[in-house]
Amino acid sequence: PFVIVFILISCTSKAQDSKFKIGLIGGPNYTSLFGNEVIKDAYNSGLQYNAGIGLDYHLVKRLSLISGLLLEQNYSYADIHYTDQFGTPTYSTIAKSTFHQLNLPIALKIKLIDRKLNLYTNIGTNFQYLTKYIYSADDGLNTRNFNQTNNYNRFNIGLITSLGSSYKISKFWNLSLEVRNNLGLSNAAKNGNLKINSTSLLFGIHYHL
Repeated sequence: PFVIVFILISCTSKAQDSKFKIGLIGGPNYTSLFGNEVIKDAYNSGLQYNAGIGLDYHLVKRLSLISGLLLEQNYSYADIHYTDQFGTPTYSTIAKSTFHQLNLPIALKIKLIDRKLNLYTNIGTNFQYLTKYIYSADDGLNTRNFNQTNNYNRFNIGLITSLGSSYKISKFWNLSLEVRNNLGLSNAAKNGNLKINSTSLLFGIHYHL
């Protein structure tokens, strides 16, 4: 659906200067959990992805307001080993934690270098809606999935900081590459203290409306 909307808007837009840009962005993310020492020490950071639509509204020469809507998965895992009464390993499993989220970023974009190839930084807020949380237990033979969404808060907020570059390939199109960090500020868990930090490498293609 993101691709269809993007193509329709691009095809119906008039060839004129505009303050708006719309784009498709996406790429891998690297997630870590923090907030309490047990979770921080037990869980390893994991790779997943995010993808969606990015919006850019030009305010003045070097300042823009960015937003959009992204689908994001935040993944981490823990290796759990069981032993018998003598300390002999008997059983191992991987506990997997996956947050499925919708992200609404609102941030100020500052152009550090404003040329055909430009450099920019973003700082702002990320509003997140948890659509689903899945806890999985994988023993190497079978994977059991448990929907534990009700144990987590649906709405969360984070701090966005990023550094990126974009390159103008034509009058209306440009490509971008951005490293974006989202630091969780609110508690993701209803019981206990748990926050999410994710760093994404976002590739994008953008159209000037």
